[in-house]
Amino acid sequence: MDGLCTLLVTGAPLTSRAADIARALVEDGWRVQVVATPSSLPWVDARAVEAVTGAPPRSEHRSPGTPRTSGRPDLVVIAPATMNTISKLAVGILDTYAHAVACEALAAGVPMLVVPMVNDRLWKHPAFDGHLRTLSGAGALILDIRTGGPDPGPIPSGQGNAVVEAFDPDWIRQAARPARKS
Repeated sequence: MDGLCTLLVTGAPLTSRAADIARALVEDGWRVQVVATPSSLPWVDARAVEAVTGAPPRSEHRSPGTPRTSGRPDLVVIAPATMNTISKLAVGILDTYAHAVACEALAAGVPMLVVPMVNDRLWKHPAFDGHLRTLSGAGALILDIRTGGPDPGPIPSGQGNAVVEAFDPDWIRQAARPARKS
């Protein structure tokens, strides 16, 4: 049986490529569910995501008494990860469905890939480096949005669109392979 991957998207330009990222994971044998923060909804193409995954992105908790539609993930990919999401995850803030999913997965030791999309001004915030170290120390693999490598860095202000165009979803596919169930 293929593993279940939760692709969590946030309010940053890379969210416009959510269907491409989901497709790369599906092509590698993952079942993918997309979870969206409320601020990501203007960026995400829900129809394209549903065409790839079979379901639209989910951004709300299920109603009381409604059965779960999917199991617990075997992998969580957060791409893009804004400073807001990284900070919430590092300190355990569960104020949205997406952040609750991510915090629960981190606490449970579920493999996690995090692709920060943070501009150079915010990257310099005094708490941010510690938040990245907290996630790394908890086992999350932090990937650079420009190279797919393990040494992430900020996006120069005004360069977001160029970074999104150059982003290769195969970087996530490659990084996710060690977490895949046989």
